[in-house]
Amino acid sequence: MQKKPTQKVQEISHAERQRADQISRLMASKYLERMAHDKYFLTALCKDERLLSANKQGSIKLQDLAKQALADVENRQAVLRKRRPLYAARSSEVAARARLFRARKEQLTRAQRQHTIDAQRLIHAAQSAYEERDAAKCLESAEFAMEQISRKSARLLPAKEKYLQQLYDIVAKAFLEQKCVKESMSESDREKRAFILLGMYVSREPSRDSVLKARPPAPPRDVKQRLRTMERALSMSTRPSERCYLLHELARLHADTKQAQRARFFALKCQTVARSSDQRIWLLNASFLLARCHLQQNNRPEARAALIESAALAKSYDYEEVAQFLDTV
Repeated sequence: MQKKPTQKVQEISHAERQRADQISRLMASKYLERMAHDKYFLTALCKDERLLSANKQGSIKLQDLAKQALADVENRQAVLRKRRPLYAARSSEVAARARLFRARKEQLTRAQRQHTIDAQRLIHAAQSAYEERDAAKCLESAEFAMEQISRKSARLLPAKEKYLQQLYDIVAKAFLEQKCVKESMSESDREKRAFILLGMYVSREPSRDSVLKARPPAPPRDVKQRLRTMERALSMSTRPSERCYLLHELARLHADTKQAQRARFFALKCQTVARSSDQRIWLLNASFLLARCHLQQNNRPEARAALIESAALAKSYDYEEVAQFLDTV
């Protein structure tokens, strides 16, 4: 019963020794800065038993030099501590941390402002192309804007989701705009536009129609890389509008590369997502794209049924120009 209190006293003394060593190292780092490592080395050297060697005279000389150097360093620390007490050193550190925090916050604010301006400029370029009824330029600008905005983190661009949603809406309306007809368009121009959008070849004639000028709709050069990027983004997407855009792009790219089966799969999936989330414009675009996939598979009755369904949906959604165009196909 008398050994346990002795063990407890030893544990407390060991803890106090560790605490004293920590305080000593803290004070050395506060006042000596880089020279604190010299103090650590000299303190460990004076306590090292290997300093005593067979050469007694040399070991004594080394001990004297180490003790003298340690005393000089401790004297320097004491002088610096008198000049600037610990509370003053800590207050200056707190002030320095506050200045650093303000500088970082100002830098972040400037970066956010610049990224917001860039995002609005990119969206404005896509919107301007859409208002000019230039479908090819609008889709290219929107794709570039999505790529640039997606690279920014939510910390640098707080309204990132809002800007991406605007781009998805612009792209959806741009695809639907291709299926709108003007009253001034003749019946043959409507048929040519429908044939081009359905992937059917027609004779090349001069035209002011942006859709006819952009034909034939060849796939991009990096189509394989773009397909991999789209599929990776689809696996991580959660918003309905984003999923509709990705599924529509996957279906369109597979249709451009003559992979009708996979294009039909993604078009049907886009229809399902758009119908369940009430994305009306994407539902019309996916239905028309599904008709194109059926035509690539030489399945004309299914293509006709998909176009009739699209026309009925356009009428129910009050898109009269789209319904007139689909009725002429």
